Amino acid sequence: MLMLLSSAGLWVGANAHAYNCAPLPQYAPGTYSAGALVKNINKAFRCDVAGWCSVGGPYEPGVGWAASNAWTDLGACDANNNSSSIASSVALSSIAPSSAAPSSIASSVALSSVALSSIAVSSVAPSSVASSVNSSTQGGTCPGINIYPNWTQKDWAGNPSHAAGGDQMQYQGKAYRANWWTQSIPGSDGSWTFVSNCSGGVSSTSSSSVVSVSSSSASSASVISLSSSSKSSSSSSSSSSVIIASSSSVSVSSSSVSVVISGYYPTRVNPVSLKVKGWPSDLAMGSFTDNNAAANDALAASGVDSIFANEGNGTGDRGQVITPAVTTQTILQARNIENVSGRSVLPVIGVATADATGIGAEDILNNANLVKHFQNLIRIAATVQANKDSTQANPGALVLNAGLLAQWQTNQNGSFKTAFGSAGNWVAIDVKQAVKDALTNEANYALGSQSLSAIYNLNSLKTEVDSALQNNITGWVQAHNLLIKRLSPDVSFGWVASVSSPGNNTWVHTDFDGLQDVWDAAAFSVSSFANAIGAYTTNNYRPDFLAFDKSADDGLSPSARAAYAYGAKEWENYLNYVRQVTDSLSIPAMLWQIPGGHLASVSESIGSYNLANDSGTAGTYFMGDKSIGRTISNVRSEVLNIPLNASVYAGASNVNALLQQTPDYDWGTSGLRRAAFSNVFAILWGSKQGTAVVPTATSATDNGWLKNKIAANKAAGGMPLYGSGQLTTASAITSIPQLNSDLLSVENAMNNQAFLYTTPSNGKEPSSIYKWADFLMALNAMHNVGVGPTKYWLLDPTKDDATNIKYAKVAIAAFLSQSMKETIQYDACDENNWSINTGDPVNYPISASCGQLQQDYASYGQDPITGRDNPYSCPRNPKMEVTANTNAKWYGAPGPLFAAPDRVLEKKGLLVNGSVGYWDYGAWFPAVTTVDKSAQAYLREDGKVYDGQKAGKFVWNGSAGKSVEGCGWWGRGVIQTTGRLNFGKLNHFLGRSHVDPAYAGQVVDGIEVTPAPTEPLYADMDLCSNPQLICSSTEHGEIKWIAGLFFWMNEVQGYNDPAYNWNYHAQLQAYVDGGLKGDAFINAISGIVNRGCPESTCPISGAVDGLADRKANFVKVLQIMGLNPQ
Repeated sequence: MLMLLSSAGLWVGANAHAYNCAPLPQYAPGTYSAGALVKNINKAFRCDVAGWCSVGGPYEPGVGWAASNAWTDLGACDANNNSSSIASSVALSSIAPSSAAPSSIASSVALSSVALSSIAVSSVAPSSVASSVNSSTQGGTCPGINIYPNWTQKDWAGNPSHAAGGDQMQYQGKAYRANWWTQSIPGSDGSWTFVSNCSGGVSSTSSSSVVSVSSSSASSASVISLSSSSKSSSSSSSSSSVIIASSSSVSVSSSSVSVVISGYYPTRVNPVSLKVKGWPSDLAMGSFTDNNAAANDALAASGVDSIFANEGNGTGDRGQVITPAVTTQTILQARNIENVSGRSVLPVIGVATADATGIGAEDILNNANLVKHFQNLIRIAATVQANKDSTQANPGALVLNAGLLAQWQTNQNGSFKTAFGSAGNWVAIDVKQAVKDALTNEANYALGSQSLSAIYNLNSLKTEVDSALQNNITGWVQAHNLLIKRLSPDVSFGWVASVSSPGNNTWVHTDFDGLQDVWDAAAFSVSSFANAIGAYTTNNYRPDFLAFDKSADDGLSPSARAAYAYGAKEWENYLNYVRQVTDSLSIPAMLWQIPGGHLASVSESIGSYNLANDSGTAGTYFMGDKSIGRTISNVRSEVLNIPLNASVYAGASNVNALLQQTPDYDWGTSGLRRAAFSNVFAILWGSKQGTAVVPTATSATDNGWLKNKIAANKAAGGMPLYGSGQLTTASAITSIPQLNSDLLSVENAMNNQAFLYTTPSNGKEPSSIYKWADFLMALNAMHNVGVGPTKYWLLDPTKDDATNIKYAKVAIAAFLSQSMKETIQYDACDENNWSINTGDPVNYPISASCGQLQQDYASYGQDPITGRDNPYSCPRNPKMEVTANTNAKWYGAPGPLFAAPDRVLEKKGLLVNGSVGYWDYGAWFPAVTTVDKSAQAYLREDGKVYDGQKAGKFVWNGSAGKSVEGCGWWGRGVIQTTGRLNFGKLNHFLGRSHVDPAYAGQVVDGIEVTPAPTEPLYADMDLCSNPQLICSSTEHGEIKWIAGLFFWMNEVQGYNDPAYNWNYHAQLQAYVDGGLKGDAFINAISGIVNRGCPESTCPISGAVDGLADRKANFVKVLQIMGLNPQ
């Protein structure tokens, strides 16, 4: 569907227009249309904004204080009643858009092109994260912050070239944060914000981590940031950061990082990196093992990526120094399974250094026990590392102290505080000496033919212990991190949180209104506590992941059903909790010891599966079961009739009633994509009691159900987590060196001459959003990798280099000419609210996010007759909460578009009769420079909705006549992608596909479904779950270009309307071969993009908007690239 909207140029010249004021009507309050001419105070004026011209008062031409926002002053009337103005340039960027909106047409295309209406857009970069790194320094530098000119970001070829919004750099002893994309010297202009001086020194004897908790009744939030420069060895991302804010806050600082977590649930501009060393690039599957070799063939056939077991007795082996036999046996079994399966299998060891059935006080405060526990950790860590070889670069993973953090947090004001103290008043524990004693005691521990002291420099390690650790409970936690980092640097590890960590295990059964409620009920406290005890705040020793426990027993078993029976609602709450905690900590998640029981269907042969004792929902939720689908009666009655405690399960007295609480949930859909979106990189199934992938001597058997599901998932390629890295290579853009050199050489000219936007003060400035380096990265990907068989065309292999250079430059210029008109001139990524006099019940309705010009973006991709979705369409998501990054910047311009569930807005009292209101552009507020964008738009204070706001506010009176539930599909990117179908195609072919793999190769409702790429370029992006990544991503600045290039490849290169005898390649070549003469080629391109046909005027849709501007852009770009169009 192409949205065809007015895109009149921002600049209008009133050149020597000698108006005779005599025939002009004298201005009087009334209704005016755009273009109306009047006279007032002996001057001529033209109306540019119909809505404001009709207001009067402050908008009276030449008189009102806001008149310039509505009217253009054409000059004084001379003695003969003629205007004496010679030339008057008016910047429509500082006014509201024209009320005239051309009609739109609908056609079924791959991606939508939204031509923005004549409005100015933000001159400020999209919301970005601020990396808040401690400014302590050594020798006048800030550790961990790049020193200029060692740029934080790289160009397409991998060379350091610039800083992105939120990046920190230091220059001449001071640290600065980039406000947006910049290549200027830090601190030299407005693109940088001063952070701190780099003049101090790092104290090696700092006391405990400082934790401050404050509560305020104020509704406003303060921006804070979480940053980590320490990444897993396989991660290529430059930083890990998130902004979170609210009125209640917990602040934690350590010697190397400063973290503040506040009450708004975290929103990220980039997803958490799910690259964890040693783990695959698709969502990993693991199984509990009892090290029985008889299970090896079955485990190999299942396709699992890991096996796991707990070392020792599982409670810390108090008072004992153990031989890590389970560790050795698990590593050996993993290698044997690899020999059968031919794929990597990672051994994972659960390590306990304190008894988690309590708070572990006797294990930690008793020095003898403390030393022995550290000795056991040293042995286990060193044993795993010792198994590194040429085929096992990452020999295993460690999971620390399952259940312990949950016990601590639950009892933090009771037994935990009594034993260990609290922030600022921690009880002294001689951690340093205990660690050093443990190292001394283990110096001769044999690892093969060598001793520990022969492999490691233990004296150096002891010195580091003295300088890095603190003698309290936070130091005890950090000691684990330090020892593993130093003794097993190639081993990934993490601590364990639990569903009970918030203090109870029943919160998950609540029917929450929205994401903020989950944060308030569970995730906020867990994130805060994890930081308070130092588990995830120190970069040098930061773990690689955070594991999440649930219950060791299957959810519907007699031992677990008291609290751990989960329906779809509970799993959604659980994954929202996991996502929020890991978003705030910038860390991937492992689901640990998830019992694999499933809902047996009526069509299933259950064999020896004991339904009464071993049933669960986890297997069905994550792996999906089409034999159940949305029909709960397809579950066997023996399972549905399992009794539950209605007081725990919101009135559900049995499993049937529990499942009926989400009657529309499709149990046939795999929840693995939902897990990946929640930052989960691995699911480790089973326990000593719970259902594993392959049964053990003590665990349940499910007749091979889970094993077969996982095998099928792996055979289909699994659930991808991140891309193959093709975009980070330094491969040449094309096969012609001279062309590549030419493209690299014009970066400065493109950024400063072509990619310009109009500021509210009528100036021209380089875009803060669209940059040449990002474009080249995108071009490289689409030309060399493409999407399936389709690539961005640049070269004809039958032609010589000189001709091909011209072909390529014309192909690039044609695309850029449209991009400059559609979005770059407005510095826009998100669609703006331009709905004035467009047939809505009110001007500037908040519901513009749902669709403008009476369109319904969420319906794009739904058959209007059958009501069925196109197989590529993103699923509807009524629970989506999302806010645009950019919006118009003229005086009083509407705030950013957003979507939110009705229940969320109702709870805030923002709906009237189920509907939202409108944006009042006339409401005056003191101007603000920057605002807190961590909160969704509807939660922001009046007058502080967007950066640079001077006027306007949301009015919640129900006048829009509709809500914004499920309305997150507005236009985004350089040639704006709009609607569920278009985001769905982009997501399927480039991102983490949402399309049911069963559809691949099938014809669904007349549409043949192409399988998703096996290695999608942007598997770390789920654009159906979060379409805002197109505009927010700073890690993939090229994605906003790629969205447009993808459209171009399908709809311009691939244009094939039998009504027109027009072929892109033939027409482009004819234009070049004909000497770059005429405008027929670029006019046809403009017609396809803006009106749907290769003509300057199309049937039904009419004349192309801004045809001359598009041609001028085309000529400018060609000239910058050294061509001379005629």
